[in-house]
Amino acid sequence: MFSRVSTRSVDQADRVDLWEDYQQTLVGLTCSPYSHDGLLATQTNVGLGSLRLADIAGNEHVIERNARPCRETPKDSVFATLLASGQAVFFHGGCLSLGAGDLVLYDTRRSCLLGFPTTMRQLLVDIPREVFAEGCLSAELPAPLVFGRRSAADAPAVRALESVLSGWFAQREPGDAAGTEDTVLGLVRSLATFRVGGGRPGDDQGARLLLAKEYIDRHLSDPRLCVEHVADAVGVSTRQLCRVFRQAGLSPSRHILESRLTRVHEQLADPGSERLTVADIADVWGFASQSHFSRVFRERYGRTPGELRPTSPGRRDRPPRRRAAGRWPPRQDVPSNCATARRAAAVRIRLVGEEEAAWLNSRSRRCRPRWPSGTDRWSAAHDRARGAVRQPALPDRTEGDAR
Repeated sequence: MFSRVSTRSVDQADRVDLWEDYQQTLVGLTCSPYSHDGLLATQTNVGLGSLRLADIAGNEHVIERNARPCRETPKDSVFATLLASGQAVFFHGGCLSLGAGDLVLYDTRRSCLLGFPTTMRQLLVDIPREVFAEGCLSAELPAPLVFGRRSAADAPAVRALESVLSGWFAQREPGDAAGTEDTVLGLVRSLATFRVGGGRPGDDQGARLLLAKEYIDRHLSDPRLCVEHVADAVGVSTRQLCRVFRQAGLSPSRHILESRLTRVHEQLADPGSERLTVADIADVWGFASQSHFSRVFRERYGRTPGELRPTSPGRRDRPPRRRAAGRWPPRQDVPSNCATARRAAAVRIRLVGEEEAAWLNSRSRRCRPRWPSGTDRWSAAHDRARGAVRQPALPDRTEGDAR
């Protein structure tokens, strides 16, 4: 099941009616825009097994489900609303202030009002009453349950839920609907039971595995990431964490390595990363040893990291530059009729004077004398002309030099 609606292509006077009519497919409500541009909103609905998901984005507006819609269009569900961006004010037997990353569970049989003073985006999960009672929490919700990303106990499960929902909307091909549904219900169950019945989010095996993977994904760039850190973050022992991953067919350390190799592989194949070296990319994703990275990468993909990098069209391989031995830049013998030689002679005259430049030109085809300081006569004259502190004295000219 997939449907989508947007008010942007509709006349401003008809946008609210279109929005309210479409919402009847999800839940009956009324809408009031609070922007000079009118209501600018987009909603995408998809099915996930027995659940219905909605991705809603819009500008400033208020939606309300009062006693009349509750009576005329009854809805026996529990909504899990995750505010991905923006701010909100929620009235449901009390006033709650929500920020980006907050999740609220509430009963749709009771009146509620949700106002958005800024542009917003929310991810909504419609859980039928019987599904919620069987898979999440058998007890009734006496009041809305709010879980914040700023809470150390709630944050991992809330972030994992947002990641799962966003991933389901972003995918182009149908995925594992049954497995994703179980994951969503498991995360909601872990949060609800933690708040109502004690314990902590992620006490069941499925939620623990998802929380561990979510923690690993957020810390892949840390070269110190290890199984012990993941176990501490999830709140289990290292042996328990290995047991949880073993049910998924791999070990925690192998999952960390595979995740890093996948990220490196994606970035190496990205033309936008051609300015970064292979060592830079490997370092970004937590590989502290370049030899270890090259070995495991070749074992995983059958090619070296350098062989995977795309070649830019029209880009030619240039031979490496080799620095000439001796002084830098090296002296080059240029014919006197060359424009470069004429410019060089003019510079010499301007810096050291015409008489000194004539002597230097007469010495250009001979081996330049070296001084104990390591500079030749031209360098000494150049330094003296520029006011250098060290000014070695020039030797007296001989008749051969004058010629």
